[in-house]
Amino acid sequence: MRFFLIFSVFILGLLLTFIMLSPAPALALELDIFEDLMEFTSKWELTSPEIEILRDPFADYRVGVEPEPAAPQAAAPAPQPVVVSPPDFNVQGVVSRGEDRTVILIQDRGEIIMLGLGEVHDGYEFVNFEDNNAYFFKGNRQFQLSPGGGS
Repeated sequence: MRFFLIFSVFILGLLLTFIMLSPAPALALELDIFEDLMEFTSKWELTSPEIEILRDPFADYRVGVEPEPAAPQAAAPAPQPVVVSPPDFNVQGVVSRGEDRTVILIQDRGEIIMLGLGEVHDGYEFVNFEDNNAYFFKGNRQFQLSPGGGS
C-alpha cells in the first residue's frame, strides 16, 4: 500500500514538472491557422487589406478617418411650469369602515360619484381621509377638501 502512495506522488511530481517546464501551454493546442488562411485567401483571391482584416477582425483599420463632428442641436425650450388648479368637485360625504375602507361621495357637474382610497377622478387621486378632510394629489400638489365645502 505504501508503495502505491509513493508511486502516485512520484507520477504526480513528474506530471507537474513536465507542465511547468513545457515551453508554452499553447504548443499543446498548436493550431496552424496561417496555412489555412493562406489557402483560403488564394482560393478567393483576397487583397492584402482584406487578409489583414481576417487576421485581426477587431482592429480599427480606418486610416486617417476623423470622426464626424456632431451636428449642433438647437437648445430645447425651457419647460413651462404645469399649473395644477384645485379640483372643481365637492366632497358630499364619507363612508368609512376602518382605516382601509374609506369611500367618499363627490359631486361633479351634478353627478354623485363614489371614490375609494387610491382611486382617481379627473386626474385627482384620493389618498387619505383624516380629521374630516379628504386629501387628493394631482401632479406634485396636494389638495384638501372638506365635506360640504370646497378646497
